[in-house]
Amino acid sequence: MLLPEAPSNVSTEFTHALSTLAELWGRSKLRPKIDSKIEYKWRNVIDEWIESDIPLLIRKNNGNDKGSVHTNEGRKFIIVDNSPAQWAYALAFHGRVPELGEIRDWLVGEDNLPPTVEEIPIAMVLTANHRNDPTRYQMRLLPEFNLNKLGWKLAHIESIGIRMAGDIERIEVERLKTHFRLLMSPSNMFVIPKHLAGLAEVPEFLEHFRERLNS
Repeated sequence: MLLPEAPSNVSTEFTHALSTLAELWGRSKLRPKIDSKIEYKWRNVIDEWIESDIPLLIRKNNGNDKGSVHTNEGRKFIIVDNSPAQWAYALAFHGRVPELGEIRDWLVGEDNLPPTVEEIPIAMVLTANHRNDPTRYQMRLLPEFNLNKLGWKLAHIESIGIRMAGDIERIEVERLKTHFRLLMSPSNMFVIPKHLAGLAEVPEFLEHFRERLNS
């Protein structure tokens, strides 16, 4: 054995240091923050979106499926990457909260096809096959909404993963709705410089933001 087994726990000194880093970043004037009133309005419009018949967005790590539409119990779901979450965070930071009617116009077209003019990005990159398929959503993330290009990592506080290895059609609709809410709610997000992105995966670091989320 070249190395000993990794310890299951590290000392409280390390975990305390991580918590301190999270607190420092939480209070930092360098961290872009969203007004709590705007977060509240976003939660309301997302609840309305879920209760409507407008398609919901599902992040699934399958590049070949981005922009495609799946139906489960009569509800439509569009496969996306993290682009719509970045779009939502950027809008919220600038105090913009779309109305449900706008969202409908951006996602619901005629004859069960995507609308002629799309607004909500579904992917950062699309292949030629995607772009040539009129049944798929086509909007790519614009540079002004691309937090990665601006040097930020967008992190979700509560995990949005629901182990979606199978088909969308086989996943409980309520789980998909919960996933959508966590994916798109700015109150479940924060940003951190990309060169520190690994911290956003550390439970002790996330706990600081989770306490704020649940307060």
